[in-house]
Amino acid sequence: MKQREGHVFSIRLKAGRYAFGRVLKNPLCAFYGRGSDQILDVDEIAKDPIGFKVWVMDSAFEPELQERVWLFKEDPISKALSLYSEGEERPASEVL
Repeated sequence: MKQREGHVFSIRLKAGRYAFGRVLKNPLCAFYGRGSDQILDVDEIAKDPIGFKVWVMDSAFEPELQERVWLFKEDPISKALSLYSEGEERPASEVL
């Protein structure tokens, strides 16, 4: 998922703590100096000073959404089923 400039995000750390950051101009992100035991309101987070700025790859955001997705396809004429993903197509069968 592509993050937009200005979005605030949280990162779950060990022991249930959270760190907070803000997306700047791609690929730069700012990380706030304060952590918390709970997710804080955006207005509260934005009041904190910036601890550091670093480049962050797009794939670092919500990696489970970056996984390959397979879609089902049915040929309108032959009614043959297939799976399609990123230019690859495989035969499929209906499972009841």
